Amino acid sequence: DGDVTVAGDNIISDELCEFLKVIGFSTVFLSYENAKRLGMKISSYGLVMQSIDRSNDYKSFNFTYDFDFKEIYTLVKSNFDNIGDFEEWYPDISHRVRHNTCDIICISDDNQIVACAMRLFKTEKACIIGCVVTDKKYRNKGFATALVKKLSYNFDGDIYLFTEKEKNYELYKKSGFEKISRWAIGEGF
Repeated sequence: DGDVTVAGDNIISDELCEFLKVIGFSTVFLSYENAKRLGMKISSYGLVMQSIDRSNDYKSFNFTYDFDFKEIYTLVKSNFDNIGDFEEWYPDISHRVRHNTCDIICISDDNQIVACAMRLFKTEKACIIGCVVTDKKYRNKGFATALVKKLSYNFDGDIYLFTEKEKNYELYKKSGFEKISRWAIGEGF
């Protein structure tokens, strides 16, 4: 599909540039510093944060693991521009949930899902939290903080999340995360 991920900080710039030119690419996901070092055109960037505090001091809300995928999709889609159609999203997420590599937790109000968060990629050693969403009418009530803290509290491995630019930095800091790096998406040299 033309998307490449480069992991690590100690890259050899000339070799990586030549490799990317040979294989061709649409986008490259890598550290912000590496994108700058390579002279890439950066189309998007943000923070990489890691959980450092796993306290269970989150507020108690009507947490639920019982949800309709279509309802979750509608909530997520209303807050993120880069989510594809339901027909593309559903097979991926439902497969990961069935195979225990993704967890979804929600908060409901009056039998309606008003907030959700996911452990999108989960192994025994690490996970990435994402799709943290609260319906616009229910924001500033502590739902997102509670969801992130609840997902963090009961996981034993390393926990990471990626923010867009520095969006929601204070929310995640309040949820026990600290900035460890920056990421970027490059689209050419």
